[in-house]
Amino acid sequence: MFHNLPPENCLQLLDRDLKRKQITAEALQNLDAAPYLEMLSLLEELSALPSWGNGRDIKTLAKNMIGMVYKAKPKAGAAITLSPEDTLSCIKTLLADRKARDASVSYSSPGRPLDNNLPRAPAPPAPISPAPPATRTRQATKQAPLKQKRLRKPVLPKQEAPPEATIERDPGVSDDVWNQLESDKAAEKRRLKRFQEELQKRQEEIEAMKAFEEAQKKLAEELAAKKAKDEAERQEFVRRQEEARLAEQRVRIAREKALAELERIRQQELMRERLEEQAQEKLARMGVCIAGYRWVKQAGGYRCFAGACFISNAQLGM
Repeated sequence: MFHNLPPENCLQLLDRDLKRKQITAEALQNLDAAPYLEMLSLLEELSALPSWGNGRDIKTLAKNMIGMVYKAKPKAGAAITLSPEDTLSCIKTLLADRKARDASVSYSSPGRPLDNNLPRAPAPPAPISPAPPATRTRQATKQAPLKQKRLRKPVLPKQEAPPEATIERDPGVSDDVWNQLESDKAAEKRRLKRFQEELQKRQEEIEAMKAFEEAQKKLAEELAAKKAKDEAERQEFVRRQEEARLAEQRVRIAREKALAELERIRQQELMRERLEEQAQEKLARMGVCIAGYRWVKQAGGYRCFAGACFISNAQLGM
């Protein structure tokens, strides 16, 4: 199971997708303003819904906002901006849509079938470009190999990857290949977990340094206000004041370094995600895996989630 992205990361992805289209969302630029805080709250509510899809839904949200901007027919050459009201409106619309969708789906408890006597809500509309189930993919591969070969020539449209739980091993995939694939999947999950833990640790360190810095600053101010009764007290006062000033300065420098390191880690992860996204898009355009499965990075190349398809780094040109 993949944990949901924090709302802050979701808004970073949204801002990145909008800027790719030269669109600036005003509400995403001021992290302390009320619209940004309201967006965090709305995304917190969205991510709690069963139908929430993390990055996939953020891209859907970005497309909705881009469509809203271009419906207004901006002037050529003018800076394209999205108002906080329109930004919040798009998020609220998506939240209302997902709540309605989840409410229309009937769930059964584990191990128990749905009660056929209960009234059922109408089923949601079928997705436009679903990937076929793994079992049908294997059957089509066996019965019509020539058709599969023809499907590799055109550039296929980008498809949403099927849920990982529905992916089954392709025919002909050896135990060694499958076990290595499963190991690489688990390694990727562990890497993401370590990344989140590292961010949390750095954030806690920065908060502790900030609290210590404020305490030292307050102590220095209190000592500065205190009057020495005699020369001995005055000398002690000067010494302690200097110690407090130096301690506050050391912690401030350490906090600034920690902030710089945190930003470096974030930028490194964003770069890795950008390269991974480019690789996934290129793999999808190559059309090697007709089922549209997501690819897993391995030593020397990429392999699809089902295991049968493999593209080397040299073939991918990376």
